[in-house]
Amino acid sequence: MDKVALIGIDLGKTSFHLHGQDKAGRMMFRKKSQLTLSALHRVREALIKDRTSTINQIHGFLLEFGVSLPVGHAVIKRLPALLAEHPLPPRFDVAPFSRTVKGFHKSIGNRDEIVL
Repeated sequence: MDKVALIGIDLGKTSFHLHGQDKAGRMMFRKKSQLTLSALHRVREALIKDRTSTINQIHGFLLEFGVSLPVGHAVIKRLPALLAEHPLPPRFDVAPFSRTVKGFHKSIGNRDEIVL
């Protein structure tokens, strides 16, 4: 049996993972299924972070034009109706941001089906 050369602890909000490596750097404690699930969680968290960042940009841009939106990502679904009430300058188009957020929603939903 190989000897453990390095032990690490990954702390999460609701769980932790213990992993170890031998002298050659090979993983010793974690199974491939655990690694896969951990990677999927990291991808999902990155998508949520990117979605939140894009939504915050939309909020900031619209505030510069005097349009205040409610907090949260659900308002993006109602964005066309809200923008109809508050016309923006002709050259300012929020549609690309809205499409990006919808893409994040879809990607996160796909990961949810796999992970959760």
